[in-house]
Amino acid sequence: VADEAERSRTSGQAALFGGDDHAAPAMRLVETDMWSKPETMAKERENFGFYFAAHPVEQFRAVASANGARTHSSLMGTGVPGGGRMPAVMAAMVESVQRRKTKRGADFVMAEFSDSTGQFSASCFEESLVEPMLGWAKDGTCILLNVELDSPSPDEPPRITVRGARPLAEVKSGAKMELRLDILRPEALAELAGLLSGGAEGRGEVLARLRSGSGAEPLMRLGRDFLLDGELAERLASVDGIANVSLSAKRGGSHLRLVA
Repeated sequence: VADEAERSRTSGQAALFGGDDHAAPAMRLVETDMWSKPETMAKERENFGFYFAAHPVEQFRAVASANGARTHSSLMGTGVPGGGRMPAVMAAMVESVQRRKTKRGADFVMAEFSDSTGQFSASCFEESLVEPMLGWAKDGTCILLNVELDSPSPDEPPRITVRGARPLAEVKSGAKMELRLDILRPEALAELAGLLSGGAEGRGEVLARLRSGSGAEPLMRLGRDFLLDGELAERLASVDGIANVSLSAKRGGSHLRLVA
């Protein structure tokens, strides 16, 4: 429609044949629901090859942080103090994977990852992760990485070797998380109840402090079987009357150990 309107304007045909009487009919846009953040990012990558709204890993920011994940730029900025090797945790999306062979004939992969700070390469010699890595690359899966940083000298950027990995969606659903927030007005409790969901897989605890301004500000435990993730925390933070939203892993949970 836009192309036709521009051709008519530049050629002068609209004025020649009667102007507005021969204009193209207005385009009608179909009413549709808003895309979720994951859907928006998927469409951006599909059509443009990069993201406008946010990097997909940002959906899992709270869970990744609770598990000790650091960004690529942060790790590269600090490096390995004194050189040598150091373990670390990262959250990244698998961009591409190449299967290769070691001199002894074992499978390993060279993979390209990305997070909100940029792209990086890493090798993975864990044979149990070769097939999963290939599948994660195909689906553009966001994963939690247990890595080893190897820096022969403090002046060299460390090489990254993957020692363990797990989809962040699984970490999200399996982690024992704790959500804390402040309620500034009673009406916000109804909106909070509408956004929280539980079920057999729910393992998250929600604690809400009622800020009454009268001195007595009780801390209420709303339950221990909620499904919690970073996207929910962001949605709650935008609700009028809810403040100081924080999501963290509960101490002592065995979910912090990554398994290959």
